[in-house]
Order: sequence, then structure tokens, then C-alpha cells
Amino acid sequence: MFSLYNPERTKREHVKPLLQALNKYHERVQFTLEVENNSCLRFLDVMVHREGQDITTNWSRKTIVSDRLLSFRSFAPKGHKLNVVNNMFTRMYRLSSPQFYRSNFHKIRKLLLKNNYPDSLIRSIDRKVGSQHMADTSPPSAPPGVSRSPQPNSEPHPHKDDAPSSNEHHRPTPSPSQLPGRATNKTFQSMTYVPGLTPKIAGILQSKVPEGTVITSTSKNKIHNILPSVKEPTPPNERSSVVYRLGCKGCEAKYIGATVQKTKKRFSKHRSDVRNGLQATALSRHTLSSSSRHEFDFEDFDIIGTEKVRKKLMLLEAALIKQEKNRINIQEEFAAIDNCYNHLLLNLNNH
Repeated sequence: MFSLYNPERTKREHVKPLLQALNKYHERVQFTLEVENNSCLRFLDVMVHREGQDITTNWSRKTIVSDRLLSFRSFAPKGHKLNVVNNMFTRMYRLSSPQFYRSNFHKIRKLLLKNNYPDSLIRSIDRKVGSQHMADTSPPSAPPGVSRSPQPNSEPHPHKDDAPSSNEHHRPTPSPSQLPGRATNKTFQSMTYVPGLTPKIAGILQSKVPEGTVITSTSKNKIHNILPSVKEPTPPNERSSVVYRLGCKGCEAKYIGATVQKTKKRFSKHRSDVRNGLQATALSRHTLSSSSRHEFDFEDFDIIGTEKVRKKLMLLEAALIKQEKNRINIQEEFAAIDNCYNHLLLNLNNH
């Protein structure tokens, strides 16, 4: 919620009771009272300007911002880099009053150049986004024979010569469902990005998948994989959506399993199966069929894979089972991976 009050008519001490009343509704929903500085007031990434009785807004960034963006030279899909530029200009046009367009364009251009984006690409996307914004926000066309006076405080687009014609300005913007070949509900399937290879494979798959499914690229080099986490690590027995490996205390046998539950809850089910004599898994069968009652060590185990998506988790489990030479898992547990991949998986295991 954002609200303004006129300090010339309302004293600040009269506003405080309203602030206190609002903050009583819920302890996690708290409001603050900010005072303008030089007729300006920051609200999130918007700077609100008061000019007499008029209010204008300007796209703003915090002073502590690092100016680091996804570099154009980075090992990432080109679409991700284009989105960086597109999103910056889209946000700027939506949050700024027209008189700030030109200065903000130069700020964004300087920032993107520092991150190795080509100047021609920056200008091209700015023209596209700016022209679309002008088309979406232009007032309806006047009836024949009626002239419309220019809007106050309006300023031409930074690239006025590249703006669309007046007929294009007044063309109604179609809804997503009206755009040809565009589905309102989309399902995204991602592939690890490999330059030169992934775009070709994605193009082939895109023609085969059902309508509404989009093949995208993703990079495995995430910031959280590079920078250390400041959070305390989750104990292994509290982790979920993992592939785990258990070792037998009496032999070299290994059991590999996957669970979307916490590992301690899954291990409790394994213990229950053994205690009740249920041969529900290869683990319980190995324990119950051994004359010396081989037991698995549920305290000393390894987490060898993580995946939030259930289908991908099952595929990861199957692949890791095939890589394990001392596995006791039965054929059905890794049937999702065809035998033609055995040689590749074994080579990956050796490396």
C-alpha cells in the first residue's frame, strides 16, 4: 500500500495514530512513514517527484547496487541475455514519466555497455520496447474532424524517428489468447545449455512436443554453486527430494533409492519393512534373505543426487543405480534408462 499526505494540511503527529492502527492488524504486515527529501520520495524502485499539485514518477535504482548483470560474453543462452535488456527497458518505461525517458535510456545504455552488451543491440531493443509502450499507452484516436491537443508534460521518445506510425499507435493490443500460435497456459521443459548443440536439439524437439509445451535452455553454472552459503547446512536425515546410497554392514552390497520425503522418514519405512518381514524393496529382501541377517547402516549414508522435479528425480535414481557396480537393486528400479546408455554411464562413473 502506498499513500501520500500533504504536510501543509496534515501534521506528521496526526498521521502517526493511523500508522500505529495499521501496524496492529498483523505483526508480519508493518508499514513505515517516510518523509520526502527535496520534493522526492523513494518507493521500492520508483522515485516519486512532487511538482506543485502534480506527481511524476521515475525509475530508480538503489545507491548500493553493484551494476553487475549477466555478461553478454557469459556461457548462457542468448535468449537469457536478450531478456536482461528487454526487462530493463520494459521496467523503465512502465515506471517513468515521459520526461525521464531520455536520461534513463542513457543510464541503462551505460550499464549494459559495462556488461559487454553491443550498442546496436541495446538501441534495437530500446526502440522495440519504447514503441510498444507508446502504442499501449496512447489515448484512443479522435473522431473524424476532431483534433486532439497534445498531452501536457509529454516528451518524444528517445528514438522518435523509429517510433511506429499513428495508425500503429491506435491499433488495439491483442490478448495472449488472440495471438497466433500462442497458448495462455504453457508448460516449460528445460535442457542444459551447450552452445551450438542445445538450440538445434531444442528446435527439433519443439516441433514434436504437444502444443503449449516450450523447450528452454538453462545453465548449470548458478551463483549459489559458486558462492558459499551463509545458511547452516540441512542435516542429511532432514533433506528431501534426494537420491541416497546405503551400504550393507555385512558385505559390499549397496542400495540406492530416491525419496521426495525426508530421508529419516524413508529410512523409518525401510526399518519397518525389515521388522515386519515385508520384502517390499531390494533392501529388505537382501536383509531378510541373508542367513547372517545383513543390516544396512542408516546412520552413515551418502546423498548422491538432488532433484526437485519428481520425474527427473526418478530418472536420476535410475542413472545412478546403473552406475553402481555393487548394486542390489532389481531390474525394474532402473528400467527407465535404456541399456544403450550403459557404456556412457559407466564412463561417467569412471571420470
